[in-house]
Amino acid sequence: MPDEQPKKPQQSPQTQLEDQPESPPGPVSIEITGQKRDQAQKFFDRARDIATRGNPDYAVQMYLEGLLRDPDNLQAHQALLEQALRRQAAGGKKPSLIATLKLKLFAKTAKLPSPGQIGSKNPVAELLQAEGIWAKDPQNLAVADMVLQKMMAAGCLESAKWLAAWLGEFNARSDKPDGHRFSMLADVFAQLGQEDKAIDACQAAATVFPDDAQLHAKLKNILAAQAMRKGKYDDQEGFRQSLQDREAQESLQDQESITRRANIADKQIARARKELQENPNESGKVMSLVDALLNKDDAQAEQQAIQVLQDAHQQFGSYRFKQRAGEIRMRSNRRQAREFRARLKADPDNPQLAQEYKRMIKQHTEAELDHFQDSAKNYPTDMRLRFEVGRRLLQLGRYDEAIPTLQEGQRDPKNHLRALSLLGQCFFKKKWYPDAIDVYTRALQSPDALVGTIGKELQYNLGRAYQAAGQTEQAAKAYSVVAQADFLYKDVRQRLDRLRSQNQDQSDAG
Repeated sequence: MPDEQPKKPQQSPQTQLEDQPESPPGPVSIEITGQKRDQAQKFFDRARDIATRGNPDYAVQMYLEGLLRDPDNLQAHQALLEQALRRQAAGGKKPSLIATLKLKLFAKTAKLPSPGQIGSKNPVAELLQAEGIWAKDPQNLAVADMVLQKMMAAGCLESAKWLAAWLGEFNARSDKPDGHRFSMLADVFAQLGQEDKAIDACQAAATVFPDDAQLHAKLKNILAAQAMRKGKYDDQEGFRQSLQDREAQESLQDQESITRRANIADKQIARARKELQENPNESGKVMSLVDALLNKDDAQAEQQAIQVLQDAHQQFGSYRFKQRAGEIRMRSNRRQAREFRARLKADPDNPQLAQEYKRMIKQHTEAELDHFQDSAKNYPTDMRLRFEVGRRLLQLGRYDEAIPTLQEGQRDPKNHLRALSLLGQCFFKKKWYPDAIDVYTRALQSPDALVGTIGKELQYNLGRAYQAAGQTEQAAKAYSVVAQADFLYKDVRQRLDRLRSQNQDQSDAG
């Protein structure tokens, strides 16, 4: 049989894979023959050649064709990401909403597979499907998370190590690091035998969720696994001794990790500050210094970042510097609130402390309202800002002002359902229960209400509105939908028990 020559495919590699016979259940074992590797390399070479001629979509397709034959080729995955970023910079179209929604819907319910564990009839097909979508939207980290999970399921472990590290670095540089992503990466690194990285990811998640007991338990388990692997404890006595020393090991690991991150952050700050001094008229250098300061993640560095932005606002006159300074102030306030909650948790019976906390939260909310109102004036077409303004007005109990603002904010596609949920809460607080019922019912008709927790929130609030309106049978039906999906959601079980008991008593009395 002659060697396969790369040519423009008549159908995508995803379609070709879906037409293949079903794979038998069991662990995936990637065995790439020399012929397959040679065929894959021809597609990779072709992709690089096409990329130089300005055809990014075809280049992406060629990389996928090569990965079909050599799915754990690390260099190809890296080159595909680079090509995807170039395609995005050139104005390439994003994937269809339906394709992305299907991936995200699966991501909400999928459990992280073990390396090589088969999670579908064809794990390589699912990997290429996810990666093909990611290549059209490379900054969509939710899709990148799915690609990582598919790499694990397909047994592409070298590629998974690279992507997990890339996601961790990208998440750490973000203005709002995702604690859930750090937690997921801790699981991935642990499964890949990279305990040091797993520990760092777990600690990073704990900075976002400091009160999460499950994270602390996960960290202890990873430390124990690391001790067992490094020490090769074969006897129980040795392992018991290791457990006695675990707290000391955790403390040492924490201190080493903190010191390492601080040293890296200080070097980044010094480099960014020097570049700004050498190029004082380049506004981009300002943002680089601000990002470096925020990576240090402490109050003093945040204040320095705010001062840098205030100076830049005076120098360049651009509102974006003032807006960024406001965002950092909100970040600082959230840290202060977390620290205050920790104090309150340690002393829950202190009424003065509770009152101070309540007063502080009100002040923070008012400051956030001022920030978003100012931003909305400067960016009047950004409906996301209208949504944020409405949310703070609701939190402050200013319902008549919040309602028209949220009605505008619902035009933001990303926050459409959340705006409707808050709008319903405004009507509920005003005791306009029929209006709240109409808003929740309309929101639940959206297909997006099936994804994530927003559907449960809307259905639960619909039940509350029916209950407050005295329509107990409808309320019980709404609560029942929530209970069937999540029996432990808020107090839905207790509400449903009471309503059914009341309805039964009324039926017996009749």
